[in-house]
Formats: sequence, C-alpha cells, structure tokens
Amino acid sequence: MVIPSVRILWISDDKGYGLFSTEHIPKGTITYCQDPLDIVIRKDDVSRYPNALLNSIHKFAFEPPNGDLVLCWDEAKYINHCCSPNSLSTGYEFEIAVRDIQIGEELTTDYRLFSRNNHFACRCDNEQCPRPGMDGFDVPAIDRVIRSALASLTDVPQPLAFLIPPHQKAQLDRFLADPREYISIANELPIQR
Repeated sequence: MVIPSVRILWISDDKGYGLFSTEHIPKGTITYCQDPLDIVIRKDDVSRYPNALLNSIHKFAFEPPNGDLVLCWDEAKYINHCCSPNSLSTGYEFEIAVRDIQIGEELTTDYRLFSRNNHFACRCDNEQCPRPGMDGFDVPAIDRVIRSALASLTDVPQPLAFLIPPHQKAQLDRFLADPREYISIANELPIQR
C-alpha cells in the first residue's frame, strides 16, 4: 500500500502516469509497504501467464528477494524510477522517504533496488543517470541514505506502520536500539552482485 497522501497524474506519453504528493511527506515517512491485497505471482508460475498479461506484469510488478513478482493492487504501481529518488526500498520490507517530499512533487524510487534483471526503460530526469546498468552501484552510499532516513522514523507520523510484518518490526526495533543491527539493502533485495 502506498502512502495515502498522493494522487495519480499523467506525466507524458513517454513516462505515463506518476504519483504526486498532496501534502508534505517528511523524511523518514514510510511511503510504501507490501500488504495482503497485493498480488504475489510465484516465480515458478510466471511462465503460465499469456503474453498479454506478462507485459503488464513486467511493467508494474516488483521483485522481492525470493524472486517472486508482486503486483500492487493500489496506486503504488505508478511510482516511477529515478536515479536520485526521494524514496528508497529498505531491508525492512518497506520504502521510506529519504528526504522531505514537497506538495506537488513526484514520489520516486530506484527500480534497480528491486529488479534482479534490470529490464526497464529508464526515463529518469537525472542527467547523471547510469541508464540502467548496475555498474558502479554504490550500496554503502545507499545504506547511508537509508540509515539517515530511518533515524527519523519515530519522529514523524507513520500511517503505514501497521503493515510492517512482525518479524521485520522486531528487526527494525533492534536497529533503532543499536545501529550495529542495521540490515543492508544488499542483503535483502535482489541486487546483482
């Protein structure tokens, strides 16, 4: 489920739709968390779908560490890629705002963090975008950004906190009590290494 303070807007024929903030979203806010209504397609079942459906699955689904595909039931599927995003996936099964997101700003994430094969058309506005290769992907730098955002987690309202699975909540609480307990993005997401 995506944070409720966004709306879908058409961007362009090239980019399609995107999600835009309807209110200020502070750094440290959980912006997305998988929920029971999301459609999970087991990796062994993907080949059973007809091509007409596979195109939509590959366009809108993301890949958790186990290799399955998750197709979001809500507007979360319209979060676009950016190589300098304002929201990032964490090792705790949710996305977090890594900086303040202003009213009217597009909610973006880095698809490279949850796309094992990185088969997506990068339409990022960032001129330094690696389009879309993983060469030079700086996992320690991303971990620093995520750690900084997680430090604000308890200081801001969390409308999606109820969706964090109990085992992940326990791991998150351990990290908040002891920063050495951090779970790196590299250990949790399907990054090609």
